[in-house]
Amino acid sequence: MIASFARRLDRRGFHGEDDGQQQPPWPMFEHFASGRLQLAVRGISGARHSWSDGKNPLEPHLGRVIVVLETEAERRRLQREAEERARVEAEHRRLEQEAQAERRRLQADAKR
Repeated sequence: MIASFARRLDRRGFHGEDDGQQQPPWPMFEHFASGRLQLAVRGISGARHSWSDGKNPLEPHLGRVIVVLETEAERRRLQREAEERARVEAEHRRLEQEAQAERRRLQADAKR
């Protein structure tokens, strides 16, 4: 999960001096700070993942953003714990199967 704050940029057409040269084949823009903030969180599921200044400033919504981040962190912690439990259980089953196979082999050797 990656969270980042950024200043949003706007762009406007850039007009260089008219010196009689041809326009370049690509659009020319000048980027400038718009005065709006944006918070984007990548790697979260099932929740809003970006907030930005618009009609209302971003700052009053920071509490909700923190709740989303905490919820996602908790979901990931629980997922890691469940994966670790599954890994440990699978390893336990594998060791138990190996032990049973070894006991059967020893019993078969003893009967010979």
